Amino acid sequence: IDAFGSVVGTTALVLLGLRRGFGRVFIGASLAVPVAVGFLGLLAFTRMAIVAVTSSLPGAGLDRLSAQHELRRHPRGSPLEPAELAEFAAGADALVTLLSDRVDASVFAACPRLKVVANVAVGVNNIDLDAARAAGVWVTNTPDVLTEATADFTMALLLAVTRRLVEGDRVMRAGAFTGWRPDYMMGFGLQ
Repeated sequence: IDAFGSVVGTTALVLLGLRRGFGRVFIGASLAVPVAVGFLGLLAFTRMAIVAVTSSLPGAGLDRLSAQHELRRHPRGSPLEPAELAEFAAGADALVTLLSDRVDASVFAACPRLKVVANVAVGVNNIDLDAARAAGVWVTNTPDVLTEATADFTMALLLAVTRRLVEGDRVMRAGAFTGWRPDYMMGFGLQ
């Protein structure tokens, strides 16, 4: 199950909680996927929500959400300027954004039904949190979603530098490889 299931599950939890009168603003939510999927199931007993999604996302999270709710997907995708975002999200109960979508006070003012903004990003610096609080909109994000990917890229960069991979690639593409020698582009190991 993908990390984006957590965003979808958090969105579902917030929609359910707000219908039942829990809380007002929650920042930094991250749910375990089994809990998220369970809350998606509970939403089947509530009215269908309108969820506006600014961009396509990998994985099956949006498919699971669309089984229970009306999904409105932006045809062009992210990034959307606040005025375009407000027009797109008008009438929506939930908004799924990317870090490139700026969600400011004008979006909250134009979308009075909005209950949650689920940001597919580690941070929330693209969202005006004071405006979200004032509008009573919950804001969630996906903390730790990039931790493993960052570690993978760090290892790739270490290998590229120590084993001279980029330099070797250039030599090969230029047709400048003249043959193997014991000391040719040897580089260093990570041991």
